[in-house]
Amino acid sequence: METNKTKNTDLFLIDPRNIVVVDGFNVRRDFDLDELKEQIKAKGVLNPLTVIAFKDDEGNEKYKLVDGERRYRATMLAISEGADIPYVRAMKARKDASTEELYIQ
Repeated sequence: METNKTKNTDLFLIDPRNIVVVDGFNVRRDFDLDELKEQIKAKGVLNPLTVIAFKDDEGNEKYKLVDGERRYRATMLAISEGADIPYVRAMKARKDASTEELYIQ
């Protein structure tokens, strides 16, 4: 038994600037961000984002956003207004998860 093996449910830190939002994945269209943005400025992102890691064309590690687009958008808005948010907590989704499984996570 491996006691230190990383699991998909383990939290890790990622730079939110390395997150990619897949067009059309999120069914939500209305993102009211002002209140959440202010909370993130004050306390950070409290709930982790769910992502799938991948390498871009240049070989840089990036992350496809699976869950937490509103938190991600509010975080990026806070950063654009000068907030210092170098990292957010994230969980990895399974790379082989179906689209349906990703929707219900």
